[in-house]
Amino acid sequence: MSSETPEPEPVRNPQVSTLATKIVLGWTPATPEEERIVAFSWGGKDFSSLVGRIRFDGELMNVAWDAEDGFLRHIDGKDHRKLFEQPFEGRLDSGATFAADVGLFRSNSLVEGHYWTVRHSEGPSVLWVAEVEGVRGLGGATADNLAIVARTNASDGSWRAVARNGHRFHGTYTYYLVPGSDEGRWFLIIDSGSAPPVRDELNADVLALQFVLGTSFSFDVLCGLDEGGNAVAFLGGRYGRRDGRRSEDVVPRWLIQEHWPSAFLAAISTAYRKRPELRLYIALSFYLDSLAGHHVEGRYLDLHVALEALAFWFLRAEGIEEPPLVVKDKWKPWLKENKATIRSLATAGLEDALYSKVTSLPKRSSGRVVEAAFKHFGLTISPEMSKELAGRNDIVHTAIMFSDRPEDVEEYRERIAIVRTMLVALLARIVGYDGAILGWTREPRRPYNEADASWWTVTDSTREVALVRYLIESEAAADSNETGAASAH
Repeated sequence: MSSETPEPEPVRNPQVSTLATKIVLGWTPATPEEERIVAFSWGGKDFSSLVGRIRFDGELMNVAWDAEDGFLRHIDGKDHRKLFEQPFEGRLDSGATFAADVGLFRSNSLVEGHYWTVRHSEGPSVLWVAEVEGVRGLGGATADNLAIVARTNASDGSWRAVARNGHRFHGTYTYYLVPGSDEGRWFLIIDSGSAPPVRDELNADVLALQFVLGTSFSFDVLCGLDEGGNAVAFLGGRYGRRDGRRSEDVVPRWLIQEHWPSAFLAAISTAYRKRPELRLYIALSFYLDSLAGHHVEGRYLDLHVALEALAFWFLRAEGIEEPPLVVKDKWKPWLKENKATIRSLATAGLEDALYSKVTSLPKRSSGRVVEAAFKHFGLTISPEMSKELAGRNDIVHTAIMFSDRPEDVEEYRERIAIVRTMLVALLARIVGYDGAILGWTREPRRPYNEADASWWTVTDSTREVALVRYLIESEAAADSNETGAASAH
């Protein structure tokens, strides 16, 4: 098995190359500007004579009214209720069109638009770009799979080259995470072909991206660019999460050549689209919840919920059911026949409680679904894992992980890491990812080690995919690094 890195493949989309080059040299996308509204329709009714201006506040599109006595005075209560959460659309003074999927009254003179669109041109947007906020753990010694070499000529005839490393992913669309000229700034380029990205599909991929990178991030506005790099459209909404308190990898990323996140993302995205009955968003969301947790017990509980939910929905989707513990035709008559005897064994006043407990014995423990799912894939449950499965009731019912609080916080972290390893392993098997994952052992102040090869097998074919690298080499004009170079008009 060879881990030699092959020659990088050139990114063949010239618009992607140009845009990535501009970003590493300091370019930032345009943002939508306040404008006067000339036409407005909401819930199928024309309110053009009442509206004033449109303003933007991150994920929100705000429509302000010109009427001094407000909007509600011009509509009766029944119509007001009919408009709630209905889409609206209109036209701006510049000729641009706008629309929002959901309209909400914020006050008598202000309506909020959620998941909105502004389009300044009928021409296609060939790329979409946004600055992402809150991303952690990228750069430095972490693996990347995209090299960007930007060459620029200055006005005096001299030239300089800027080299940066980024990340390329392929899911429903193709994504490029590109570093800006300032340390810590990252931009997401989305190549969705000739049509804008579909919000639900984009949200699914962004959720998976956060998972494979082990960090929450978010963005509110996507800027759509035409072939000339001009801003011709905007998509607004909440994408990703803003509540990340920490990052924690699920696959190896430090000081290695393989880019495991890209291989994992491709597998998750495919399964997400083709098998919605798996409800993968539950496990992915609870993993991100665990990163946002304020205390270790909450993080540990979130991971258990993610693991059991993932196993439950997989087994249901596959039609896998464990055999019942009892024969129902015999169990029910026996209960009825021995009801008095069972109740007589209870402490005074707890007869009903004891009988109810006995009747519920055939119900399988929720923790058994994890064992069944692991068995389905031939995954061994180690003694450490078995201990965590047995201990899930403690955290659910008492909110503690240890009866005697340990002094060393690493004991908490190890238990969290064991459940995380189980979650990632099961998800990987479900979606068909045969690449490396992290285990729960590590040296002090070092990343977690790769899962033991005796338990987790990595295929050569997935390793080859993870070793693929991409290259962008492009030249830019001297003024191409100006902030907001793309015009919104």
